[in-house]
Amino acid sequence: MPVALLGLIAYVAVLATAAWRGVAAALVGVVLALPGAAFSAYLLWVQIARIHAICQWCVGNDVVIGALAVLCVARLLREDAPDYVRGFGRPAGRLADAWPPRTGARSTVQPTTKRQRVERRATVWRARRVNESRNTVRC
Repeated sequence: MPVALLGLIAYVAVLATAAWRGVAAALVGVVLALPGAAFSAYLLWVQIARIHAICQWCVGNDVVIGALAVLCVARLLREDAPDYVRGFGRPAGRLADAWPPRTGARSTVQPTTKRQRVERRATVWRARRVNESRNTVRC
């Protein structure tokens, strides 16, 4: 398979992952972009050390794929974390907030989604209702 066709397929696949939201799409983008950047770095080494000639188009491609890899990693770190992140002791939020996990301390991170805010209000309302019922004297 020609290297140019391999690069075109990789670019199209990374562009396709940008159309979808979620951690899985962001992870696929990173898995495609980082090896692409590593392969481009290898080809740049071949140009400099073996061939002793620099191709302007190849260097341009190296810059683009390097920037794309950085952007894909940044997207993965900013993407909303799945529900299993709650097991780390923090509300689901960005993946960058999920690591390292907290142990023992209560989270100060506020709920980020509408569903989390509604659940939080309902929990506070139930707690107030229980406290009020305990404080009332029934005759």
